[in-house]
Amino acid sequence: MKLSRRALLGSVTAAGAAVAVSGCSSSAPATTGGRPGGYAAGTEITSTGWKLPTAELTDTTGAVAPLNSHHGSAATLVFFGYTNCPDVCPGIMADLASALQRVDARVREQVKVVIVTTDPARDTPAVLKAYLDRIDPGFVGLTGKLSVIVKAASQIGLSIDDARKLPSGGYEVTHSTQVIGFGRDETAAVLWSTGTSVADYVTDITRLVNQQK
Repeated sequence: MKLSRRALLGSVTAAGAAVAVSGCSSSAPATTGGRPGGYAAGTEITSTGWKLPTAELTDTTGAVAPLNSHHGSAATLVFFGYTNCPDVCPGIMADLASALQRVDARVREQVKVVIVTTDPARDTPAVLKAYLDRIDPGFVGLTGKLSVIVKAASQIGLSIDDARKLPSGGYEVTHSTQVIGFGRDETAAVLWSTGTSVADYVTDITRLVNQQK
């Protein structure tokens, strides 16, 4: 089932160099540049040289390994979010899960989806596992020290800001809400903004995999 979500605040350039930030409660629509590379909704990344970070993080089994050790054979889709996010994060996760159910099996087996928590204080390995088991048990969930996570995000142009207290006594985490697709060489190839449809994810994920040699 596709979950509801609100659109991302800000915009992304065609090169993917300017990445917007959302607190998971923004309502302004996202805009993007052109679609070089033939992607339906994704913005091709051609000039950043972003590589999958090597940050040491902990997966849902409790094992510690570099983020890039979870790379798919052809493509890895990386998202920084958290389980207590009220709308944007679960919407993106649900859409990615739906898209991967619709792509050809040959494509699906070459794709890895990785979510790195932006809220490690609450997102323990067990919490992440329970969360992803409801969405897609094949997704990889990673947690770790907040300082390590913030540094890893910054290495691929993403931001994580300080938590903001809520009237209820809880807090929300403001963070970039883009999904970045990395190719076989672990270099960023495409960036998707919030609001990308399941159909466009299907088209773009298939294209990303087919472009890999």
